[in-house]
Amino acid sequence: MDDETLMKLLRKNSDKNFVRRILNPEAFPFLEEDGKRMSHLMEYGEADGRYYVYPRIAYERGELHDYGDEAFDRAMRTGDFMSFDTEDDAAWFSRNYKNVWPKELR
Repeated sequence: MDDETLMKLLRKNSDKNFVRRILNPEAFPFLEEDGKRMSHLMEYGEADGRYYVYPRIAYERGELHDYGDEAFDRAMRTGDFMSFDTEDDAAWFSRNYKNVWPKELR
């Protein structure tokens, strides 16, 4: 996967809450811990042979919430995830989604 493919995936999924936050990071808050800015903490998991990328941190009712171990279940329930055929693609996306941001926001 490359950055061009990343942008295509993001545009295709721009209806999802976490993708809107990726595409417009300056419009949303972030959490700060130990001097590090966090907005998504992207993770991935497997179910029924598919791989799902989802945010551990979700934006709801004007605030960010870290769902921790409940994040996968929340994402599956709300549809706030992206589906991939392979673990490699899911892992790549979860590590590189911020490539579309200016360097000072990464």
